[in-house]
Amino acid sequence: MLHSLYRIADLTVVPSIYEPFGLVALEAMASGCPCLVADTGGLREVVPNDDVGLRFHSRDPDSLGQMAERLRTIDGLEDVESSLDQPQPVVGIRLDRDAASDLGIGLQQIGSALRPMLGGETVTEWTSPSGDTYDVVVRLPAEMRDDLRVLASLPIAPSSNSSAMIRLDQVATVTDTVAEPRAAALQREGGRRFQDEHVGPITSWEEFEAFQWPDPERDEVYRMFEWCEEHLPDDMCVLATAGFAHFNEHLSWLMGYETLCYALFDRRDLVRAISERLLAITEAAVRRVLQFGRVRLVFGTDDMGFRSATLISPDDLREFVLPNHRRIAALVHEAGHPYLLHCCGNLAQIMDDLIDDVGIDAKHSYENAILPAPEFQARYGDRIGVLGGVDVDILARASAEEVRAATRALIEACHPRGRYAIGSGNSIPSYVPVENYLTMLDEALR
Repeated sequence: MLHSLYRIADLTVVPSIYEPFGLVALEAMASGCPCLVADTGGLREVVPNDDVGLRFHSRDPDSLGQMAERLRTIDGLEDVESSLDQPQPVVGIRLDRDAASDLGIGLQQIGSALRPMLGGETVTEWTSPSGDTYDVVVRLPAEMRDDLRVLASLPIAPSSNSSAMIRLDQVATVTDTVAEPRAAALQREGGRRFQDEHVGPITSWEEFEAFQWPDPERDEVYRMFEWCEEHLPDDMCVLATAGFAHFNEHLSWLMGYETLCYALFDRRDLVRAISERLLAITEAAVRRVLQFGRVRLVFGTDDMGFRSATLISPDDLREFVLPNHRRIAALVHEAGHPYLLHCCGNLAQIMDDLIDDVGIDAKHSYENAILPAPEFQARYGDRIGVLGGVDVDILARASAEEVRAATRALIEACHPRGRYAIGSGNSIPSYVPVENYLTMLDEALR
């Protein structure tokens, strides 16, 4: 099956940050598919020159773009272009929740009906005389997929036991609209930038003194909060999270993670100076934000761990990072508000510090491979709140039905204990299918 897919593909792109062997490129070339690969690891040996493929600099999207332009010179490739950076015409479907609820229709039923009609559904396989196997996909003809009247009349099966079918336009409005480019493909000023893990802008006292630190007193920084004060409905508040409290992350970004690790051994005074400056800036910003009456919660965000441990030692976190969080938490608590923390990674060694010393009121960011939210709640739920827990891997790769089941399982496991809010385990990246995200919301709102 994989061989057949490579045979019909125009190109295989391997944009690895690091690739030890390059087996994907080998498989593609063995099937006669041209390759565009990152210049890293084993891919250099698999694609040693332009005779067998093209290489671009790893972590460098501009280099990838330049190599993509060279594809235009390859015989057999026609009309090489990308539409990712252009708005795309799409069909917009706005659900009337009241009507849908009355008729027993939910997002799952609508998605299940539209997916095969618009995107297609594999119904069988066909084997060619040469022995290659292909999927047979059935969907509406192109002219019907583009006809809003046809789409509006598509039948939807309600979730109840009723045998009657519901037309889509009975529960939703179908319109033409335009979708902006996917977040992963959006152009950024100056291009995409990857964090340098080795060396940051501050590696010495001279660079520390010369660094252009942000001014937390600039009024324009708080324009959004001013707008919310004036325009939000009376029953709506603001959860303030504008990159607050990136203490561990900013240490590693400003110095470079590798440099930080060395500095924790032989330049701890410089690490301390950066940490203190970060606290001063953050404290000033939080004080300004807490002056707005609409702000009722502050959400700090600071990843301190990876899958099996903390990014720097627990003792170093206790010296350079956790005291800063403790100070911000104290400011927020003095204003009568809770201090929430988003923090990725395995935090088992410092979790008691975060609860008892820092004083966080709730934690967000859970990954099933580290510690699922129900297990975290069983350990710590009597002391702090638990936010989210639907694993992003499930949201990104599972079916809508599996997302719904995972969401329901979390609600049933965590809701009875209290202090729980359903949601994703982490931020929602652009590669999460919209249907899966909406399915999670739909199940949460039931």
